[in-house]
Amino acid sequence: MNNFCGLDFGTSNSSIGFVNNNQVSLAKFNNKAYLPSSIFFEFDEPAPFFGEDAIKRYIDGKEGRMIWSPKNALGTTLMLEKTQIKDKKLSFKDIIILIIKNIKNSCEAQSGIEKTSIVVGRPVFYNDKDKKLDDEAQQAMFEILKDLGFKHIEFEYEPIAAATHYEDGLTKEEIALIVDMGGGTSDFTVAKLGKDFTSQDKKILSIGGIHIAGTNFDRHFSLKSMMPELGLGCHYKTLEGKWSTIPPTLHKDLATWHKIGFCYTKNNILYVKNKVYSSDSPYKFERLLQILEQRLGHHVAIAVERAKIALSSCDISQIHIPELEPMIDINVSREDFEKAIEEDVLKIAATLKSTIKAAQVSSANISAVFMTGGASMVPMIRNHILSLLPQAKLVDGDKFGRVAAGLTIMASRKFVFA
Repeated sequence: MNNFCGLDFGTSNSSIGFVNNNQVSLAKFNNKAYLPSSIFFEFDEPAPFFGEDAIKRYIDGKEGRMIWSPKNALGTTLMLEKTQIKDKKLSFKDIIILIIKNIKNSCEAQSGIEKTSIVVGRPVFYNDKDKKLDDEAQQAMFEILKDLGFKHIEFEYEPIAAATHYEDGLTKEEIALIVDMGGGTSDFTVAKLGKDFTSQDKKILSIGGIHIAGTNFDRHFSLKSMMPELGLGCHYKTLEGKWSTIPPTLHKDLATWHKIGFCYTKNNILYVKNKVYSSDSPYKFERLLQILEQRLGHHVAIAVERAKIALSSCDISQIHIPELEPMIDINVSREDFEKAIEEDVLKIAATLKSTIKAAQVSSANISAVFMTGGASMVPMIRNHILSLLPQAKLVDGDKFGRVAAGLTIMASRKFVFA
């Protein structure tokens, strides 16, 4: 009985795989093999909405509470903090349970079999600065999956899962660099792979990762291009009559996907109202006030993300926010974006170089670079990686489903008798 599955619970998108007629299949959500990792609690509806359904209802202006990218709370002290949802207070752990339960239910409905065994992906680091928080994040995921009815739970690093999927299509042995860059983390492995290898034969030569990826790019791009339009960097007159720079805390939270929902407090609204009268740019704070009072923070984040994605294939794009009055429509360039993420890219590059070095093989022997995850499409990232391995062939994987497919292959090997 195929009572196993492979789950890639992602920062931006999630996928789950199962085996059907000896073939790996990915569960479909609105005809797509991935589900945006978001949940919308509509005030007039008894049950929450997930993924694209959640996003549509939120964008359409339905009254409710939107939570995006709750995986970002794993590995942080935010995990057990509670936020008001309708008449209840829910922690990020509670919210993650609801999202994964919905994913599990969809998988079981489409496969026709209850799933009791799982291989779940994890980044190389949930937290790359605090081992205690990193360990607690995996323990939290274990408890979540146990509460959802899984009896056999295995964790696997996401880049190794991506390597497993890539290996499944090989016809000869090769050494490959696997690059998995999603919304939350950038993870790498150098591995010796071959189609005729058993799972024991596959040799992981090195592994590395850093908690920087697509949502970090969004944040820094927003801080550079969008938040100055909302008062970041402006000045206000203190009670003593002196001019001082606006503190960046609120703008930083408004640029951070999983913190946006916490910005709409009475104190923040009162603070911004004061800045309308005391700042040197009142019209910018009037815009910011609109965003807080009308809960438009995620509209701003979506507009910034769309511009970022567009800049992967063109030099100029726009951040367009028609919901504001007057609306915002500003041009942004790839150069603007690359300057915004330059520090992030340098940190990612340092991690990548150390991963390649730890493999203890000549870079000339690495014959392929397999890239998966949405952030791997950023030209600056791709060019930097390929400059380190100019002789290697570039292989692009499905941006969203390859890790889940690899995890499902691993589950089929681990749980064949479960």
